[in-house]
Amino acid sequence: MKKWIIPQLVLAFTLCSGGLARAGDEQRDPAGEQEETEDGAQPATEPCGTEQGASPKAVEPGTGPEDGGQNAYPKAGEQGARPEEGAGPKADEPSPEDGEQGASTKGGELEPPGIADEDLNRVGLEDPFRPRYIIESIEVQGNTKTRGDLIISYLSLQPGEVLDEEEVELSRIRLLALGYFRDVRMRLKRGSERGRVTLIVEVEERNTIIIDNLFVGYSDTNPFWGGLGISDINFFGLGMALSGAFVVSENQWTLRLGVFWPSIFGTRFSAGIQGLYAEGQERKLLSKIDLPDDPEDPCHFDADQVLDYRRGGAILSTGLNLDPRHRISLQLQAEHIEASFDEPKSGTSVCENYPFSGYLRKDQSTLISLSFQFERDTRDDFFLPTQGMHLVVSVELASKIPPLFSDYEYSKYMISYEHSIRLWLDHVLRVSLVGGLLQDAGKSGSPFFKRFFVGDYAMYLIKKDSLPRNLELNFSEVVDYGDVLFSASVEYDVPLWSTGDFFYRGYLYAAVNFSYLTKAAFLATEDEWSGREKRPVSLDLGMKLDTPVGLFTFSAAYWMDVVF
Repeated sequence: MKKWIIPQLVLAFTLCSGGLARAGDEQRDPAGEQEETEDGAQPATEPCGTEQGASPKAVEPGTGPEDGGQNAYPKAGEQGARPEEGAGPKADEPSPEDGEQGASTKGGELEPPGIADEDLNRVGLEDPFRPRYIIESIEVQGNTKTRGDLIISYLSLQPGEVLDEEEVELSRIRLLALGYFRDVRMRLKRGSERGRVTLIVEVEERNTIIIDNLFVGYSDTNPFWGGLGISDINFFGLGMALSGAFVVSENQWTLRLGVFWPSIFGTRFSAGIQGLYAEGQERKLLSKIDLPDDPEDPCHFDADQVLDYRRGGAILSTGLNLDPRHRISLQLQAEHIEASFDEPKSGTSVCENYPFSGYLRKDQSTLISLSFQFERDTRDDFFLPTQGMHLVVSVELASKIPPLFSDYEYSKYMISYEHSIRLWLDHVLRVSLVGGLLQDAGKSGSPFFKRFFVGDYAMYLIKKDSLPRNLELNFSEVVDYGDVLFSASVEYDVPLWSTGDFFYRGYLYAAVNFSYLTKAAFLATEDEWSGREKRPVSLDLGMKLDTPVGLFTFSAAYWMDVVF
């Protein structure tokens, strides 16, 4: 198959997983009276460490500083708190910054310096019933676009709570995982009285208008196609995501526009809507069809077989953040579909070599489906995670039974799992697993674009026959759609740099994939099926670059696929 395509600019974009929020938690003061240290020392300034390691988590935002600004939490009440067992600050040396005493993260623990050795028991681990530092207020610095109350809403600490070094570091990681910032640092400064501190969050913002995808290529079925996907993942600093994407070729085109709010007004709830329209064409080359020897046979075609269709509709979504790492969501998809085709028949039966049998219902039809999704996300970075996992389990149902009234009836089950492990010298090992099952209720139970496609999960291999779909449009000559999927990938990343001005980070990577897909029950005959079971192993090798406009992936394996 003649084909060519510039590799897509891949963005690890998980709006549904970034920026989870917790709501309904009232600001509270710990019980008990705060006990002062003997020398009255207070922790002050020095940045926390820069390691990453968790997914976003948030709490309900505050109402702003006492003077009405948006970059500080209001001060807490006057009551102290008794510490929880198993954590506490330790002594350290004074920081010269601002002439105050600093606090830094070392080895995962926040260590407020300046406490005399004889006072360590009053704030340390030796006596778990001694009081510790209380967060009096929270301030945000360095933000020029992102609202301060939005940043504060993603912290797992509130004024009035006992300072916990693990929660400080976890909050910093959550902010990094949003994709809004290049760097996040946290420090402490003296509060209004002994035993109380102000938590200062310093952020370095990055560009949030990013390129999701870039599509350019040609094949035997589509002389040329091109397209672009762009998103603003922090629209006007409100934490909302706007996205748009299109693909155009001589034979087909599609357009998608969407908006998603991962944390509505800092609450646990999310909502979004996406509109789509497509004029598509499935094409099977005559040279790829098994023809009868008799030219008079009605199943002996004289030209390429073509299925023209239109689809337009919307996807409504709503979600609930159960806690900082777990989220459930519900999606309602409604589409109107028009399909133009004539199934050739031999006698009273449809020709077995007709490639589009069972793809769509003829003329006009309606697709209405309901999807439920559960997600667990502990990844430490929005663009290039170095540790943590991402688990997604989903079930989609379409039925003629009210209230759906769909012309298509099917159930689709999917599970995907990705785990990143940081190794020596910041190398990263990433393991990904994907499994899927689609069950149709009779012929044309599901529209073909809902089925698993052979090219979507495999990587590159010399003379690979299928390209991945672009926005659910198939530009390949292969029409292999399946109903059972298993895919496993292993990737190894080697860091090149991590402090660039435009190219923020660079990685060399090597990956291997095994994908197996079974033929859908009502699709092409086994003779026409070219599925991945014939070549289940594929490879990839290239470079990943983190830039202000997204993540660029350059695949050397792809070019080997094209040239050879």
